[in-house]
Amino acid sequence: MTVYARPGAALTPTEIDTLALLADGYTITEIAAELSISYDAVSSRLSCARRKLRASTNCQAVVLAYRTAQLALGPVRSAA
Repeated sequence: MTVYARPGAALTPTEIDTLALLADGYTITEIAAELSISYDAVSSRLSCARRKLRASTNCQAVVLAYRTAQLALGPVRSAA
């Protein structure tokens, strides 16, 4: 069964965590390692977040999440 994200729906905590790491400059591979999940799981979270935010790119999703107060940017984490 495939579940599709509804445009305009609120982001889940896992989608917010994923977008926050992306905003910190992590690659999808690094996000997967940081969260101990697969590359495909990260891609799926980003895809759902983009759909909910009506964003066409990951960068646009980060900006829209911030502008809609669903993502608060704090100190940058180091990927090293």
